[in-house]
Amino acid sequence: MAIKQQHFLITALPSQSHINPDLQLAKNLARTGAQKKKAILWAFYLIYSFSVLETSPTSSNEGRPVTFLIYTVMLPWVAEVGHEMHIPSAFVAIQCATSFAIYHSYFICQDGAFFHEHIKILEQDCKPCVLVNTFNELEEASIKVVDSTNVIPIGPLIPSAFSDGNDPTDKSFGGNLFDIPEKDCVQWLDSRPEKSVVYVSIGSFVALKKEER
Repeated sequence: MAIKQQHFLITALPSQSHINPDLQLAKNLARTGAQKKKAILWAFYLIYSFSVLETSPTSSNEGRPVTFLIYTVMLPWVAEVGHEMHIPSAFVAIQCATSFAIYHSYFICQDGAFFHEHIKILEQDCKPCVLVNTFNELEEASIKVVDSTNVIPIGPLIPSAFSDGNDPTDKSFGGNLFDIPEKDCVQWLDSRPEKSVVYVSIGSFVALKKEER
């Protein structure tokens, strides 16, 4: 009997420190034969969650439904969408296990932006899955201290050539958001018709007010 191929949807905040670890995780999953999707998304809860519910990633139209959701910090709504669609999910702590243990012990009883919401959503599962960018030999005590969650060390999330050596050709750490060739951008803008390009700048991060959602 053939083993069902897993299809992972990985979401990350479009920030350098979030994108690169997720890219490494995606490559690790790909080596196991899993299908993966790297979705670099902004945290617009209503827009994306409703879009997911309408398009239904669990449909079998393409014969490869999403079977697991993986998300990073500031995107807890991904887990909520997973609950709605009955798709299991895991939170990726891109920092070390010690940091996660501190955040968890504090925000489980104290309110605070972003991470308190993460903890509340994690607690909806009896044993939520948390993937941490570390390894047992480095932080064994911190990995075990949060016993209410299923903490799984998956680090270090660095290219295979510098870690396990399974893929000597994998030496890329991922994209560089700050290495943008200005010449290419100018050439593209010059090729557009006059008054056809709209530039919108809303800062590095966006937090929608309740009435704007």
